[in-house]
Amino acid sequence: MQRNDDIGEIVAEYTPRLFRYIRSQVKSPEDAEDILQEVFYQLARASGDEGSEIERVSSWLALPRFP
Repeated sequence: MQRNDDIGEIVAEYTPRLFRYIRSQVKSPEDAEDILQEVFYQLARASGDEGSEIERVSSWLALPRFP
């Protein structure tokens, strides 16, 4: 992910799938929301580090095949 990529587009694309996966792993929907926010926070931090560039967001997220 380039530093100038729109994080909003990434969040919109990956939220449904990632939330379903997290929700399958934790009982509380509130905990799932908190975890999801933390994932995107860490992604934004990693993409903003000097000299760091995320080329494939899906690889960084290590998303399993989850419908």
